[in-house]
Amino acid sequence: MAISYDWRILNTTYETATGGIISASWQCAGTHTDGTTSDMRSSMHLTYAADDPDFVPYSDVTEAMVMGWVQARLDVTELETLIAEDIGELQHPVTAEGLPWENAA
Repeated sequence: MAISYDWRILNTTYETATGGIISASWQCAGTHTDGTTSDMRSSMHLTYAADDPDFVPYSDVTEAMVMGWVQARLDVTELETLIAEDIGELQHPVTAEGLPWENAA
C-alpha cells in the first residue's frame, strides 16, 4: 500500500507576555496513490521556560520546530498505521448502512 503522509501544524496558542507557545494543533493526512485519503488531527499542550537557554522567541519559531515538539510526544508510527488502516477500510469496506426496505424493487 503506497501512502504518503503530510504532517502540518494548523495553529498555535502562545502567551503574549513571553512569546512561549503553550499549545499546538496538528494534522497528519495520509493519501494513497489511488487518491483515497484519511487524516487525524488534535491539539496538545506544550510547556516552555522563558529563561531556558534553548527558548526560542515566538517570532523565530518555525513550523518544523513546532512539528518536532509535537512529534516527540506522539507515536508517529502508530498514528500513521491507524491512518493506513482507515484508508484500507475505505478502499475495502466491510460494513454498510441502509434500510433494506428502501432498496426493494
